[in-house]
Amino acid sequence: MNHTSGEQDLQAVLSALGLAREAVQIIPLGQGLINRTFLLSQGERRWVLQRINPQVFPHPERNLRNLAQLSRYRQAFQAAGIQFPTLILSPSGDLGVQAPDGAYWRRLAFIPGQSLKEIKALSQAAEIGRLLGAFHRIANTLPPSTLQITLPDFHRTPRYVDRLFQVVAEIPKAQRAAVSDCMDFVQARLERISVLEAADLPQRIMHGDPKLDNILFDARGERALALIDLDTVQPGSVLYDLGDCLRSCARRPSGPQFDLGIAQALLRAYARETRGLLTRGEIQRLFDALSLIPLELGIRFLTDHLEGNRWFRIRYSGENLDKARVQFALSADIEAKAPQLQALIQDCDWSV
Repeated sequence: MNHTSGEQDLQAVLSALGLAREAVQIIPLGQGLINRTFLLSQGERRWVLQRINPQVFPHPERNLRNLAQLSRYRQAFQAAGIQFPTLILSPSGDLGVQAPDGAYWRRLAFIPGQSLKEIKALSQAAEIGRLLGAFHRIANTLPPSTLQITLPDFHRTPRYVDRLFQVVAEIPKAQRAAVSDCMDFVQARLERISVLEAADLPQRIMHGDPKLDNILFDARGERALALIDLDTVQPGSVLYDLGDCLRSCARRPSGPQFDLGIAQALLRAYARETRGLLTRGEIQRLFDALSLIPLELGIRFLTDHLEGNRWFRIRYSGENLDKARVQFALSADIEAKAPQLQALIQDCDWSV
């Protein structure tokens, strides 16, 4: 924020929003790896100000239109106990404003709440399952064509694998040797890479990134209030959402082990909330999604590490490689617990 061009962009954005730089306070908000997000305050009034990363989202106007489209259903979300980060138009009626550097910014209603660093009670896991289930249930009333694709080929695992092998083929041997353990892990699982692609799953509206960081709880950490970071809401399979949510929430903070108790509480609550929504085919592929998502994310972290950390922001050199290894270890632990997880999934009341 101290960089001259960054400050100029910010001033231009605030001016387009009808706000004077000297009259507002702006501080970083959240731990997002893609967009830059800030808390904007003017007296007692607070908003979220966010810069859409143009390198990740090449058509930011789609992000803005999708959010505006979803905002039309905010009453239905609110009736289900989901607070919605409403898009606030600029004084000229625009969904977002463009900074001098070409990037789009948007202002959203601020939702007071907190994201949890870890799940400490099964009741919290159940709340997350309820919230994600309610989001899917309401979003399923919209035709998938209602929203545009903001990230083409997102969660298309074979594409990530192809890119990884392309990058590895172009790097020096010494660099390849440094990640040989990761490549061996991926190589041993190539037969599973296309399992969801081949399943011909129903296209619904998915959140795309329902990790723990993107779920807001109340001040006591008891009630799940909102799903935020809606840039990846687009047509797709909700199994990717379930897999990613479980990957993030059920990973034990002490290490890359998968917590069956958290998974059970989350899935049971999700099944209650979405009773009858998922088809038998989706339920049968749920474990595949659960084991595939950490593998996919590990591949993405590894590729980004080898390409110079162009996608995910890092705090230290080698962080993306460390994250890749954690995700691969988590995927292996999920594989080892396949019988228990399959039984857990079947034990839920899906009422198909």
